[in-house]
Amino acid sequence: MKLNKSKPIKVKEKASLKPFKSVKELDLILYWSTVLVLIMANFFMAIVIIPFILLASNFHFYLIIALLGIVFGYVFSMLVNNIENLTPHHHLIAVLFIPVFAVINLIIISTSTGGIAALLGIESKAEPLSVSLLYVASFMLPYAVSLIKKKF
Repeated sequence: MKLNKSKPIKVKEKASLKPFKSVKELDLILYWSTVLVLIMANFFMAIVIIPFILLASNFHFYLIIALLGIVFGYVFSMLVNNIENLTPHHHLIAVLFIPVFAVINLIIISTSTGGIAALLGIESKAEPLSVSLLYVASFMLPYAVSLIKKKF
């Protein structure tokens, strides 16, 4: 390919120096994709918890649940806080929607644990509601900390 040296290309004239109008749309797509991925991650987490609810009830089990909630919550907090064009109602939706879905999801899965335990003939050792509440509280902790840091 031969370059034409006699006619310089004026990059600044050809490039649009204005921000894209679609950046806001891309941020919204990223936001809703993040919400969807986090809902699916919470569903996966609920499925993974079932065997542990059936078999474990000690301090280490609850510590693992809390740590998993904090890790997923930290990812959620980082993604939501780093999307630029979000309005306060987007943050409100995220703060309300994801934990509510996580609680519903974990309650459904953990109550189904009773049926699975009966089917297998074993007794569930952990309280499903306490596991669900611990996970959701741990999940929301990093986001709450980030909101407090922004205010001070």
